[in-house]
Amino acid sequence: MTYQKELSSESRLNNVKSEFEIWRTTRTSQKPIPSYLWDMAVDLYPALTVNKISSTLSLSYTGLKQRVEQKSKQISVRADEKPAFIELEFPQPSVSISECVVEMEESGGAKLRICFRGKPDIDLLELCKSFWRRQA
Repeated sequence: MTYQKELSSESRLNNVKSEFEIWRTTRTSQKPIPSYLWDMAVDLYPALTVNKISSTLSLSYTGLKQRVEQKSKQISVRADEKPAFIELEFPQPSVSISECVVEMEESGGAKLRICFRGKPDIDLLELCKSFWRRQA
């Protein structure tokens, strides 16, 4: 970790520590830590270790670790999501020679519709094969 990143991480940690101190001194009863403070603590990871964050902020190591793991799982689930629609843009030819429409529908409901004007510059057969392979 570079010195600049370490300094930045430490200053962020000190800001979050100040927020926790304000909350601890102004709370009127034994209420659980608000979610916004937990989120601020979790956001310090991975720039800082769970141990460093929990000890500086006087938090439960296990509680913070569970929240960090939960956030990591949520991020990985979002990364695995597949887009429902992808638009491919092709330059329009100056003169339309012909027009072609290809429509494919699978029994599960997946659909593919491609409209071409002029000579397509892609391998149409390979595009269709990849659509059917996706369904397998």
